[in-house]
Amino acid sequence: MVLALMTLELRFQAHSLKDKRKVVKSLLSRMARRYNLSVHEADYHDVCNRACLAAAWVGANSEGARRVLEGVIALAEQAGAELIRPEIEFY
Repeated sequence: MVLALMTLELRFQAHSLKDKRKVVKSLLSRMARRYNLSVHEADYHDVCNRACLAAAWVGANSEGARRVLEGVIALAEQAGAELIRPEIEFY
């Protein structure tokens, strides 16, 4: 059994906190639904063009975890976010 933890720092186009909430909420929902993982906004709550997302996934092997996390990164990039710093840990 593998536990995969990931934090993603993202930068994107948003001119207000309301715009940011719309983008982040949509992205969190798509990530959780598509990849069946737990994800939330972990930092930069009051910054309108940045977000830090934290995600956790449990699976049978590390190959599956890597595929899921690569998919999460791709989903963030498809949403128009610039990936600043991804951090991935396996336990």
